[in-house]
Amino acid sequence: MPEATLLQLIQATMPATVFVFISVEGASHYSRYAQTRSNIGTATIMASSVSAR
Repeated sequence: MPEATLLQLIQATMPATVFVFISVEGASHYSRYAQTRSNIGTATIMASSVSAR
């Protein structure tokens, strides 16, 4: 099995990195509107599901 170059490894992990970044940023943006701190977890799940589309 051929070994991957550094550039190939970076390109392979980039979609997951961008997905996590968008999810966390979306959750942090909407968490300020949460009425209680327990709603922040819900905001995180919702941001993750929206960014997965």
